[in-house]
Amino acid sequence: MISTASAANADLVHSLGADQVIDYRTEDFSVALRDVDVVLDTVGGETLSKSYQVLKPGGFLISIVMPPDQEQAKAHDITATFFGHRSHAARLDLISGLCDAGKLRVIVDRTLHLSDMQDGLTHSASGRACGKILLRPAQ
Repeated sequence: MISTASAANADLVHSLGADQVIDYRTEDFSVALRDVDVVLDTVGGETLSKSYQVLKPGGFLISIVMPPDQEQAKAHDITATFFGHRSHAARLDLISGLCDAGKLRVIVDRTLHLSDMQDGLTHSASGRACGKILLRPAQ
């Protein structure tokens, strides 16, 4: 598995299962990669646009941000789809159970009081969060 991340997060991404990490700040993945089987786009925009060219014919492009361009997909002989979800209790229970069983690793960047939510939003928007930002009720 290949992933993009900043150099500061490369060790974390390796620990999560990546065989190769491309530092998106210094290297363009669309130049470095070819003949990839599957791309999971979590960024959209220019990153999604560049993803078509790294896939091999018959490959799959899945975006969780925005619907891929079907004309681009056809031109590159790939299957492209948008994958969104709606949370519901049964799925959340399943995910909670996986966490409790130690089968799902959740990376927590920081835990803040609910009253500090704006700080959490600011940190998230900075692009420097490494994992989830949790909010807890004030005590």
